[in-house]
Amino acid sequence: MGNFNIIAASGTSQATAAVIPAEGQIFSVDVLNVPSGSGVRLHEYAYNFAACLVRNSGSNSLLVYPPPNGTIDRVSTPKSVLPEGLLELWAFSRLDWVSMESGGGSSPSLTTSQEYLFLLGGGADLVTGSNVAAFYSILPYDGTFVRFDLAAKVGPIGSAAIFDVLKSSDHGLTWTSLWATTPSNRPTISDGSVFAGGTNFDTISFLGGDWLRIDIVQVGSTTPGQGVTLSVTVVYQDSLSR
Repeated sequence: MGNFNIIAASGTSQATAAVIPAEGQIFSVDVLNVPSGSGVRLHEYAYNFAACLVRNSGSNSLLVYPPPNGTIDRVSTPKSVLPEGLLELWAFSRLDWVSMESGGGSSPSLTTSQEYLFLLGGGADLVTGSNVAAFYSILPYDGTFVRFDLAAKVGPIGSAAIFDVLKSSDHGLTWTSLWATTPSNRPTISDGSVFAGGTNFDTISFLGGDWLRIDIVQVGSTTPGQGVTLSVTVVYQDSLSR
Protein backbone atom coordinates (compact mmCIF):
# COMPACT_ATOMS: atom_id res chain seq x y z
CA MET A 1 0.00 0.00 0.00
CA GLY A 2 2.85 2.40 -0.75
CA ASN A 3 5.30 4.00 1.68
CA PHE A 4 4.61 3.96 5.41
CA ASN A 5 3.89 7.17 7.31
CA ILE A 6 5.68 7.01 10.68
CA ILE A 7 3.65 7.91 13.78
CA ALA A 8 3.67 7.22 17.52
CA ALA A 9 0.79 5.69 19.48
CA SER A 10 -0.72 7.65 22.36
CA GLY A 11 -3.56 7.72 24.86
CA THR A 12 -5.47 4.87 26.44
CA SER A 13 -8.89 5.39 24.84
CA GLN A 14 -10.50 6.11 21.49
CA ALA A 15 -10.74 9.82 22.33
CA THR A 16 -7.04 10.15 23.22
CA ALA A 17 -5.48 7.75 20.70
CA ALA A 18 -3.26 9.15 17.95
CA VAL A 19 -5.18 9.79 14.72
CA ILE A 20 -3.92 7.87 11.71
CA PRO A 21 -3.05 10.33 8.91
CA ALA A 22 -4.58 9.60 5.51
CA GLU A 23 -3.15 10.39 2.09
CA GLY A 24 -5.84 9.62 -0.44
CA GLN A 25 -7.85 6.43 -0.28
CA ILE A 26 -4.99 3.94 0.19
CA PHE A 27 -2.41 4.60 2.91
CA SER A 28 -0.04 2.89 5.36
CA VAL A 29 1.30 3.74 8.81
CA ASP A 30 4.23 2.40 10.80
CA VAL A 31 3.76 2.88 14.55
CA LEU A 32 7.29 3.01 15.99
CA ASN A 33 6.63 4.05 19.59
CA VAL A 34 3.92 2.07 21.39
CA PRO A 35 3.66 2.72 25.17
CA SER A 36 1.77 0.02 27.05
CA GLY A 37 -2.00 0.37 26.54
CA SER A 38 -1.67 3.03 23.84
CA GLY A 39 -3.30 3.13 20.45
CA VAL A 40 -4.11 4.81 17.17
CA ARG A 41 -7.47 5.77 15.71
CA LEU A 42 -9.05 5.83 12.30
CA HIS A 43 -11.21 8.84 11.48
CA GLU A 44 -14.17 9.40 9.17
CA TYR A 45 -12.81 9.69 5.65
CA ALA A 46 -14.30 11.53 2.72
CA TYR A 47 -14.59 8.33 0.68
CA ASN A 48 -16.92 5.34 0.63
CA PHE A 49 -13.88 3.15 -0.10
CA ALA A 50 -10.49 3.24 1.63
CA ALA A 51 -7.70 0.83 2.54
CA CYS A 52 -5.17 1.16 5.35
CA LEU A 53 -2.24 -0.98 6.48
CA VAL A 54 -1.05 -0.54 10.09
CA ARG A 55 2.33 -1.96 11.18
CA ASN A 56 3.23 -2.23 14.85
CA SER A 57 6.98 -1.68 15.15
CA GLY A 58 6.79 -1.08 18.88
CA SER A 59 7.52 -3.43 21.76
CA ASN A 60 3.94 -3.56 23.14
CA SER A 61 0.61 -4.58 21.66
CA LEU A 62 -1.03 -1.75 19.72
CA LEU A 63 -4.74 -0.90 19.94
CA VAL A 64 -6.36 0.25 16.69
CA TYR A 65 -9.65 2.07 17.30
CA PRO A 66 -12.46 2.63 14.78
CA PRO A 67 -13.63 6.18 14.02
CA PRO A 68 -16.00 7.79 16.53
CA ASN A 69 -19.44 6.22 15.97
CA GLY A 70 -17.79 3.71 13.66
CA THR A 71 -16.83 0.04 13.77
CA ILE A 72 -14.14 -2.47 12.88
CA ASP A 73 -15.65 -5.86 12.00
CA ARG A 74 -19.05 -4.49 13.07
CA VAL A 75 -18.01 -3.75 16.68
CA SER A 76 -16.90 -0.48 18.27
CA THR A 77 -14.05 -2.02 20.29
CA PRO A 78 -10.41 -1.70 19.16
CA LYS A 79 -8.36 -4.36 17.39
CA SER A 80 -5.10 -5.43 19.04
CA VAL A 81 -1.96 -5.81 16.91
CA LEU A 82 1.00 -7.73 18.35
CA PRO A 83 4.55 -6.34 18.13
CA GLU A 84 5.87 -6.74 14.56
CA GLY A 85 2.33 -7.54 13.43
CA LEU A 86 0.27 -5.92 10.71
CA LEU A 87 -3.40 -5.06 10.41
CA GLU A 88 -4.96 -4.53 7.00
CA LEU A 89 -8.21 -2.57 7.03
CA TRP A 90 -10.78 -1.98 4.29
CA ALA A 91 -13.64 0.52 4.44
CA PHE A 92 -16.70 0.37 2.20
CA SER A 93 -18.48 3.19 4.00
CA ARG A 94 -17.13 6.26 5.78
CA LEU A 95 -17.29 4.81 9.28
CA ASP A 96 -17.22 1.01 9.05
CA TRP A 97 -14.11 -1.08 8.42
CA VAL A 98 -13.30 -4.77 8.04
CA SER A 99 -9.95 -6.27 9.00
CA MET A 100 -7.47 -8.78 7.65
CA GLU A 101 -4.64 -9.31 10.06
CA SER A 102 -1.29 -11.03 10.24
CA GLY A 103 0.49 -12.19 13.39
CA GLY A 104 3.75 -10.77 14.68
CA GLY A 105 6.73 -11.04 12.38
CA SER A 106 4.83 -12.04 9.22
CA SER A 107 3.60 -10.30 6.10
CA PRO A 108 -0.06 -9.36 5.66
CA SER A 109 -2.36 -11.75 3.84
CA LEU A 110 -3.18 -10.71 0.30
CA THR A 111 -6.82 -9.68 0.18
CA THR A 112 -9.23 -8.94 -2.62
CA SER A 113 -12.54 -7.16 -2.76
CA GLN A 114 -14.95 -8.47 -5.36
CA GLU A 115 -18.40 -7.49 -6.54
CA TYR A 116 -20.91 -10.19 -7.50
CA LEU A 117 -23.60 -8.97 -9.91
CA PHE A 118 -27.10 -10.38 -10.35
CA LEU A 119 -29.25 -9.08 -13.24
CA LEU A 120 -32.97 -9.35 -12.53
CA GLY A 121 -36.01 -8.67 -14.69
CA GLY A 122 -34.28 -7.48 -17.85
CA GLY A 123 -36.98 -5.99 -20.09
CA ALA A 124 -39.79 -7.75 -18.22
CA ASP A 125 -41.58 -6.93 -14.98
CA LEU A 126 -40.07 -8.27 -11.78
CA VAL A 127 -41.89 -11.24 -10.26
CA THR A 128 -41.49 -12.78 -6.84
CA GLY A 129 -39.74 -16.14 -6.59
CA SER A 130 -36.66 -18.10 -5.57
CA ASN A 131 -33.35 -18.07 -7.45
CA VAL A 132 -34.74 -15.45 -9.82
CA ALA A 133 -31.33 -14.91 -11.44
CA ALA A 134 -31.43 -18.60 -12.49
CA PHE A 135 -27.83 -19.22 -11.39
CA TYR A 136 -25.73 -19.50 -8.24
CA SER A 137 -22.57 -17.52 -7.50
CA ILE A 138 -19.76 -19.53 -5.91
CA LEU A 139 -17.52 -17.82 -3.34
CA PRO A 140 -14.01 -19.26 -3.87
CA TYR A 141 -12.38 -18.30 -0.55
CA ASP A 142 -13.26 -17.50 3.05
CA GLY A 143 -14.32 -13.90 3.46
CA THR A 144 -16.71 -11.23 4.66
CA PHE A 145 -19.78 -9.55 3.21
CA VAL A 146 -19.30 -5.77 3.26
CA ARG A 147 -22.11 -4.10 1.26
CA PHE A 148 -24.90 -4.48 -1.27
CA ASP A 149 -26.21 -2.08 -3.92
CA LEU A 150 -29.28 -1.97 -6.15
CA ALA A 151 -30.01 -0.05 -9.36
CA ALA A 152 -33.23 -0.30 -11.39
CA LYS A 153 -34.00 0.79 -14.95
CA VAL A 154 -37.64 1.08 -13.85
CA GLY A 155 -38.29 1.45 -10.13
CA PRO A 156 -41.23 -0.06 -8.24
CA ILE A 157 -44.42 1.99 -7.86
CA GLY A 158 -47.15 1.39 -5.29
CA SER A 159 -44.92 -0.48 -2.86
CA ALA A 160 -41.25 -1.29 -2.35
CA ALA A 161 -39.38 -4.06 -4.16
CA ILE A 162 -37.70 -6.35 -1.62
CA PHE A 163 -34.90 -8.77 -2.43
CA ASP A 164 -33.06 -11.42 -0.44
CA VAL A 165 -29.58 -12.92 -0.74
CA LEU A 166 -29.27 -16.46 0.58
CA LYS A 167 -26.16 -18.53 1.30
CA SER A 168 -25.73 -22.30 1.13
CA SER A 169 -22.82 -24.22 2.66
CA ASP A 170 -24.05 -27.64 1.48
CA HIS A 171 -24.25 -27.22 -2.30
CA GLY A 172 -27.82 -25.98 -2.36
CA LEU A 173 -29.46 -28.48 0.00
CA THR A 174 -30.29 -25.76 2.54
CA TRP A 175 -30.25 -21.97 2.31
CA THR A 176 -30.02 -19.17 4.90
CA SER A 177 -30.86 -15.52 4.33
CA LEU A 178 -28.09 -13.04 5.07
CA TRP A 179 -30.79 -11.18 7.04
CA ALA A 180 -32.49 -14.11 8.81
CA THR A 181 -32.61 -12.22 12.12
CA THR A 182 -33.41 -8.74 10.80
CA PRO A 183 -35.38 -9.14 7.55
CA SER A 184 -36.16 -5.41 7.53
CA ASN A 185 -32.52 -4.86 6.45
CA ARG A 186 -32.89 -6.89 3.26
CA PRO A 187 -32.02 -5.07 0.01
CA THR A 188 -35.03 -2.87 -0.71
CA ILE A 189 -35.83 -0.33 -3.43
CA SER A 190 -38.38 2.05 -1.95
CA ASP A 191 -41.63 2.94 -3.69
CA GLY A 192 -40.78 5.43 -6.44
CA SER A 193 -37.00 5.03 -6.15
CA VAL A 194 -34.52 3.40 -8.53
CA PHE A 195 -31.56 2.69 -6.23
CA ALA A 196 -30.59 1.51 -2.76
CA GLY A 197 -27.61 0.18 -0.82
CA GLY A 198 -26.50 -0.91 2.61
CA THR A 199 -23.81 -2.45 4.80
CA ASN A 200 -25.85 -4.24 7.49
CA PHE A 201 -25.80 -8.05 7.42
CA ASP A 202 -26.91 -10.62 9.99
CA THR A 203 -24.61 -13.23 8.40
CA ILE A 204 -21.26 -11.50 7.99
CA SER A 205 -18.79 -14.24 7.02
CA PHE A 206 -18.68 -17.09 4.54
CA LEU A 207 -16.48 -20.07 3.70
CA GLY A 208 -14.78 -20.91 0.46
CA GLY A 209 -17.16 -22.96 -1.66
CA ASP A 210 -20.35 -21.37 -0.31
CA TRP A 211 -23.06 -20.54 -2.85
CA LEU A 212 -25.22 -17.42 -3.19
CA ARG A 213 -28.68 -17.06 -4.74
CA ILE A 214 -31.17 -14.20 -5.09
CA ASP A 215 -34.88 -14.28 -4.20
CA ILE A 216 -37.46 -11.58 -4.87
CA VAL A 217 -39.75 -11.26 -1.87
CA GLN A 218 -41.95 -8.36 -3.01
CA VAL A 219 -42.44 -6.20 -6.12
CA GLY A 220 -44.18 -2.88 -6.69
CA SER A 221 -47.96 -3.24 -6.50
CA THR A 222 -48.71 -0.85 -9.39
CA THR A 223 -45.44 -1.05 -11.34
CA PRO A 224 -43.39 -4.08 -10.30
CA GLY A 225 -40.06 -2.69 -11.53
CA GLN A 226 -37.73 -3.77 -14.33
CA GLY A 227 -34.05 -4.18 -15.12
CA VAL A 228 -32.61 -4.44 -11.62
CA THR A 229 -28.91 -4.97 -10.93
CA LEU A 230 -28.14 -6.28 -7.45
CA SER A 231 -24.47 -6.31 -6.44
CA VAL A 232 -22.96 -7.95 -3.38
CA THR A 233 -19.44 -6.80 -2.43
CA VAL A 234 -17.21 -9.13 -0.43
CA VAL A 235 -13.65 -9.10 0.86
CA TYR A 236 -11.82 -12.42 0.74
CA GLN A 237 -8.25 -13.64 0.97
CA ASP A 238 -6.65 -13.91 -2.42
CA SER A 239 -5.67 -17.33 -3.75
CA LEU A 240 -2.00 -16.28 -3.85
CA SER A 241 -1.92 -16.22 -0.04
CA ARG A 242 -3.12 -19.81 0.22
